[in-house]
Amino acid sequence: MIVVHTRVRCHAQHRDAFIAILKHLQDATRREDGCLEYSYVADLDDECLFLGVEEWRDEAALRAHLGAPHMNDPDSRFDAYSRDAETVRVFTAQPFDL
Repeated sequence: MIVVHTRVRCHAQHRDAFIAILKHLQDATRREDGCLEYSYVADLDDECLFLGVEEWRDEAALRAHLGAPHMNDPDSRFDAYSRDAETVRVFTAQPFDL
């Protein structure tokens, strides 16, 4: 399994538009083959900071996602609303029971 963590922060005055774009990306991505989890969550201390949590069946599914139309649609870009550069960390993971 591939796990991706993203951190992105928006300008406060653009928070609603920013969330609308994140919601669009989340909804479209969850329908992709190989997507196990795709969620954005707001930070409890900074209402403009969002963490994206993704889980993909394999690297091929993640690469297909990066080329998906909704990922490359100009209406899906949130750069104009971002306060900082997005950070992305990609991991390979093996689930286990505690």
